[in-house]
Amino acid sequence: MDGLLGANSSAVHAEKLFGYVTQDDSSLHPWRSIRDSHVPKEIPPSSLVAMTIATQLVVALRFLMSLICALVIIEGVKTIVIPRPQPLCAAFLAVTGGIGLLSQLTSDKSLPSFKDTRVSEVRLLIGGVLAMAQCTYLMKTNASGGIYMTWITFGACVANLVIWVFLNLRLDSIGVALATGSKGDKTFWGQLGSQVRSNMISPSRPRVLTGFGVILIFLVWLFAVLLPWDDVAKHDSRWNSIRKTLTADGADAARRATAYWGTQKPLIQQSLKTNFTLHPYFAATEVWYGARWDEIINQRISSMGSQLDNEGKKGFKIEKDKCAMFIFFKNNEIPIPDLLTIAYTKDDAMKTLEDIQANPSNYKFPMFLKGCHLTQGSDKGMRPLKKKDLTEDRFNNILMPWLEKKWKQRPNDSGRNWATTMNRLLDTLEPGIAFQLPFRGMRVSPYNTPLEVKVEVIWGRAYLGLFADYHDVIALRDGSLEFTCRDKACPEWWSHGNSPDLRLKWAVENGHMEAVWALAERVANAIGIDEVRVDIFIDPSRPTKPVVNEISLSSGHEYMYHTDYLAEAWAAPHLAKSGQMQPGSWPSPRIRATNVEVVDQAPANSKR
Repeated sequence: MDGLLGANSSAVHAEKLFGYVTQDDSSLHPWRSIRDSHVPKEIPPSSLVAMTIATQLVVALRFLMSLICALVIIEGVKTIVIPRPQPLCAAFLAVTGGIGLLSQLTSDKSLPSFKDTRVSEVRLLIGGVLAMAQCTYLMKTNASGGIYMTWITFGACVANLVIWVFLNLRLDSIGVALATGSKGDKTFWGQLGSQVRSNMISPSRPRVLTGFGVILIFLVWLFAVLLPWDDVAKHDSRWNSIRKTLTADGADAARRATAYWGTQKPLIQQSLKTNFTLHPYFAATEVWYGARWDEIINQRISSMGSQLDNEGKKGFKIEKDKCAMFIFFKNNEIPIPDLLTIAYTKDDAMKTLEDIQANPSNYKFPMFLKGCHLTQGSDKGMRPLKKKDLTEDRFNNILMPWLEKKWKQRPNDSGRNWATTMNRLLDTLEPGIAFQLPFRGMRVSPYNTPLEVKVEVIWGRAYLGLFADYHDVIALRDGSLEFTCRDKACPEWWSHGNSPDLRLKWAVENGHMEAVWALAERVANAIGIDEVRVDIFIDPSRPTKPVVNEISLSSGHEYMYHTDYLAEAWAAPHLAKSGQMQPGSWPSPRIRATNVEVVDQAPANSKR
């Protein structure tokens, strides 16, 4: 076969693989005696084809492993030349990748022999462990290829360990036994199978213990390291470069996102020059050229931690303390659903509940109890209060225990890169309960809930709005609506392609979105914040009367191919301020002249 190993070569390799080369050490194979008397002088054609395929697979696998090692070395080099070098990661990846590549290039090009697998087992085990370590380091890298190289090295790790387990537990002999004939078969292959079954090699106790020990270590690493990383990294915008390269609809969506960015960039720059001033608290975020969305959020949270430690500043309370957020909105005349009261002590909260139970006719239902210190969705710090909850049984056995539990509960921002710092900030919050009336607008969302749009505002300019209940519809400032199916059964779940959506066209045509954009920008300007997500309720019957539900300083939502442009817009003015941008490309933000805490700002002391 041209381009393949010749038949004779394949036969030789196959003989090495299955142990029927003429060697003195016949004790290594239980079927040696049968081979000596029954092996035909010429290997059957069907077997020769299988042997040839097996040989080519081994050659291909070794080539693939060499390629992976080369890619690891390249990723190590990239990790040292990025704007924020990671020398430890770079050195480890370069050294281990070089060792692996050298090992592959200098190894025997023939098939591994099952006669004596000790050397092969050691090489496979070391290869699997090294790939696991490389995978772990690649999770931490910020280079462009780190996101997919993590999974490539994971595949290499699994391949090495699977083959190692196969050899370590002597599954090679079991495989031969199962693949050959039955006891009643009088042919050569039938007798060979019968002989193998009667002389099957069983792994020793140390081998079994070692095998299961390695499997246990791998599973612990998988569930303790890789899967938690993936829970965060699945939203990493570095996947977008792969998506738009491999999929046509992804490429089309990326092209339109680029065109949209071209129309919005000058408007953001104009907002910086004319309308917007930045509160000093948010001016301390340090970024670098090419920083991704999640990296800038991480830098923001890090800045908040430093300012808390060094200056005692708690500007993060504008979102993380719902009580402070609601008061800020009221002081700045930003519309929100009616607020009944805020209880800062557990006794006050209980007294309010007791009064509601005693005088239900004085209140409107349902209302919502919101733990002011429990802002993460996973904290489950909000529950509706309905009239049926006021019966003695439900009040004493459900409502009051819930209040007791939530008052003691500490917030936890898990599953994020910045979780450690954020949890330290959240630990400073005092518990509280806000009693809030519901939004009274028409409920037209798919879940019979108020229609909510999550608006990203950059430097005082609303860029897009996400209707998460529609999984997902993104509204743009040009009036277009993009639908990306987020169901895992949809191709768009991976490609991030989108198509025009008409279900919410009424919100654009009837002026609802214009009011939403204006309200979101009003919130961002009142705070003086470089980036904020403003969650807004829309009332279909009142186009000009949207209200704010809440805000987010660390949004975990995906904005598909818009994400990288949002990151660029967020970072560029900070870079201009620090002199890292070419003069004139982006304006430097004007810093608000105030020493007032973010949450204490009101129109009288936040004038621009």
